[in-house]
Amino acid sequence: MPSSISGSPTSPPWFDATSGTWESRPIDRTRYRIANAFDRSLVTGILTATVAANGYADADAVPVYSLRRYRPRPGRATTGTRPAELRMLDRVARIGMGVVGDSSTPHLAATVMPNSRLGIAGNTGNRMVTSADQARVDREFTDFANPSVRPYGEPRSDKDLRKFRALLSGDYADAHGNSTEMATIASAIRGGADWTRSLVGAAGPGSQHGEMTMLAEHVQHWRANPVPTGQPVRIVNMGGFKLACAGCQWAFDVTNDTVGRQYGYRVVASGTHGQLYPGWLMPDWLANDTTARNAVMAKAAAAGASFRRNAQGRYQLQGQVSAASSSHNPADSESDWEQM
Repeated sequence: MPSSISGSPTSPPWFDATSGTWESRPIDRTRYRIANAFDRSLVTGILTATVAANGYADADAVPVYSLRRYRPRPGRATTGTRPAELRMLDRVARIGMGVVGDSSTPHLAATVMPNSRLGIAGNTGNRMVTSADQARVDREFTDFANPSVRPYGEPRSDKDLRKFRALLSGDYADAHGNSTEMATIASAIRGGADWTRSLVGAAGPGSQHGEMTMLAEHVQHWRANPVPTGQPVRIVNMGGFKLACAGCQWAFDVTNDTVGRQYGYRVVASGTHGQLYPGWLMPDWLANDTTARNAVMAKAAAAGASFRRNAQGRYQLQGQVSAASSSHNPADSESDWEQM
């Protein structure tokens, strides 16, 4: 049991991860939240060195709290069914797109890759992500994470900045149930974007969209790591600056109905704007799966389009650019955050 002070009984002491001190005063839960695994990892050394002196058998038994740095602003809460984790990945893609060159990719997608790193990818082809774009995006993420960098003065960017910093502080996850995935997203952002398989600088005919590039990595992982029978389907959130185009949505649907169903996974995005883009390239893994390829081709035919193999042997969408069925952008979140 925790020791008493001067022989009189006291409440069990707790550890303030923000100040690095032991405390016996009552915990103000409006100012403090339960420390998450990342918070605790930062104070492991001092906890281990002082735990016995404060009456605990080991560091895991110590109640650890962190000072809140951000909080939701009073007012309207976010509605709808899009989970907070997917909204955050949409936000990450939007932050990256804010610094991409005008002649570069019109879209970025964001996901946590199977290696637990942050995956960012744009389109290939004539409007590809360049190495300069990659460097600008990396710098923007660094600036967004740096509390000393002042807000931009643009409402949506500043809202994204506050939520991005709230995520890294641990406060955003605390407000959304401390889900494992939210912690994984924060950890992935801290580790920096992994562009290794993002096809930066890939030109050539047609365009493979960023979602398809990263989905290929997920599918490879699914096949090597099927979900054990009886366990729930594992959701892979695919964020994006824009909603999925018609081709990407066909691929998502077919992936879920075929390889996803077989191995126990499901990819989820924020929806589709429904527009068809000639030149969209079917990813190789999907083209090499006869059942999946035929299913995507059937969806194209139903939309009055078709696929033809280009000079590189890739299946490339043919047809006319169609009208969008909705806005290209994911719905904006109604909620906002503020620094405490």
